Amino acid sequence: MRPSWNRPWKAALLLVACALASVITVTRHGGLLGLGGSRALLAQPRRERARDPNFDLARMSVLRHVLLEINNNYVDPGRVHPREMLLKGLDAIQRSVAQVLVRHEDNAPTLTVRVDTHEQTFDLAGVNAPWDLEARWREIFTFLQTHLRGTDVNLQDVEYIAANGMLRTLDPTRWCSPPSSSTRCRSRPAATSAGSAS
Repeated sequence: MRPSWNRPWKAALLLVACALASVITVTRHGGLLGLGGSRALLAQPRRERARDPNFDLARMSVLRHVLLEINNNYVDPGRVHPREMLLKGLDAIQRSVAQVLVRHEDNAPTLTVRVDTHEQTFDLAGVNAPWDLEARWREIFTFLQTHLRGTDVNLQDVEYIAANGMLRTLDPTRWCSPPSSSTRCRSRPAATSAGSAS
């Protein structure tokens, strides 16, 4: 038969072990039960990618890659409408960048891009094929870069926004992610329809 004092000692030992584990957790994470230190962390703004002050938007490294993929690998060329792609890319930029405003009338041969108090008109008449987009985007990006450099706008994000706006005209599940992600351009998982097999 075991002595009766053994049971209270086991309970006391378990209680001391739990208290010690709590103290270690508090000192490692700071604050009361890990909450005090983490509150300060929660109050901090989300970390953004570091901005490259020398990023050259007119180089169009991502956009050129997207245009090349569309030109060479897109399965249904009949769905490629370069003029609409340009307009959707610009619309995406104006929705994301407060300083940018795009004016375009339906079927008009030109569009106007405004950045704060500066504006420039661009010709749409020559945009008939995917390779025509590169020259037009280069003109627009040069204008945007000139007037957005030195502001809080990340020019690298502007390029990704334009690429995603263009891609959504072809397939709403295609998108390009910034370089902080593991892959550049990919498909979002498509929702399965009720009648499709998994």
